[in-house]
Amino acid sequence: LPSTIGVRQGSCEGPALFLFIMQAALETMEWPVDQPLFCTLEEGVTMGQNIRKKKGVTTFSLWKSLFADDCAVLFNTREDMIKGANYLFNHLQLFGLQMHVGRGNTPSKTEAMFCPAPRQRLDEADCTRFDVADGFVTFTNAFKYLGSVIDHSLTSDLDVDKRIKSATAAFGALRDILTSRRTDLKIKGKIYTVLCLTILLYGSECWCLRDDIMRKLRSFHNKCVRMMCKVTKRQVIKYRITTDHLLKRLGIETLDHYLTTRYLRWAGHVARMGMHRLPRRFLTGWVDHKRPVGRPNFTYGHSLKKVLRSRNLPTDFHQWRPLAADRDKWRTLVKDASGNGQPLDYGVDKAQKARTQGDAALAMVKRSEIAPAASRRSSRLRQAVGPRLDSGLAISISDVARPGLIKRRAIPQKADPNNPRHFVFGQGWVLKHGARS
Repeated sequence: LPSTIGVRQGSCEGPALFLFIMQAALETMEWPVDQPLFCTLEEGVTMGQNIRKKKGVTTFSLWKSLFADDCAVLFNTREDMIKGANYLFNHLQLFGLQMHVGRGNTPSKTEAMFCPAPRQRLDEADCTRFDVADGFVTFTNAFKYLGSVIDHSLTSDLDVDKRIKSATAAFGALRDILTSRRTDLKIKGKIYTVLCLTILLYGSECWCLRDDIMRKLRSFHNKCVRMMCKVTKRQVIKYRITTDHLLKRLGIETLDHYLTTRYLRWAGHVARMGMHRLPRRFLTGWVDHKRPVGRPNFTYGHSLKKVLRSRNLPTDFHQWRPLAADRDKWRTLVKDASGNGQPLDYGVDKAQKARTQGDAALAMVKRSEIAPAASRRSSRLRQAVGPRLDSGLAISISDVARPGLIKRRAIPQKADPNNPRHFVFGQGWVLKHGARS
């Protein structure tokens, strides 16, 4: 068809026409190099597959990944990459497409990345730039693809750091709302869950959740919770304020709950796919190479096993796959599974944890009508005893696990007129140091 002008910028027809052109260009290719091969088994396992297994094993290739105008191509060697890049550049020109390469002092938007094998160092390989047509392509250690950062080590560390940075920026933009005393705590929790946690956990369904990564994510989540409740780290330590108490005030769950829920929902979605889909093949897939010496790297299969165990679900693929076959039942099972919100490094003795925290935990008291005579404009957060408050909102010295926590310098200026032993303390009642019950 004769064409005199292209589609307008932002037109709805643009992406659709572009996909047709890209698909036609790649389908007409006669790929000149060997494609990377992978093995899979329909009734296989998600980790620890024996590479010598032959019965029922099928091989498949994945050499390209397309999404709109983004294209990622996989190669086995540097020589194959140079040959394939030049062929791709010339073939795309036949369809009016141009692969961007560097020229002169202008860097190339097309980048190459080398992923070393286990026990191999990055600097041992040749990562110098190579020529493509009349330009060049440079190497990088990491690049962003579909919103996720892919590192040369194929770990999730760089992507997690990027997600934390983006979520921190989103929380900072909403700081006036999330840290305001006038905003209801439940509203704060909903805003934080919808905006900040969504940014933080983008792409988390495929992360390899090592313990150090989980500590980073929990640290960010707990810090945001304290800021929304107007509680400092010093007050948490001094008055033994538990994270569970702050989470209940905001009406949100632990980070482990949100992370494991997303993880299991995606795993169930992939398990329900047919074997013609690439995600389903990779779920029980492996690379046909000799296993290196030492412990294997922490993979997605290890993370999935840890998440299933934290929710008290079977870890064997043959056992949990039938459960995930029904989408609605799997969602209900994931939501209502015992161990909900339990940390991934589960097995902590809760009784022992309670003993180390003392017989009575100190918690924050909401700003309310507890002390009408106190100033409402005070910027300092006052502390009071949470679990066991008497009807008069006063406590005896026997109700406190460690009386020494109430410092002498914390004595306010006004006393309770009905009981000279107790003092008004901003938002509640506490004992004067040295008082007797």
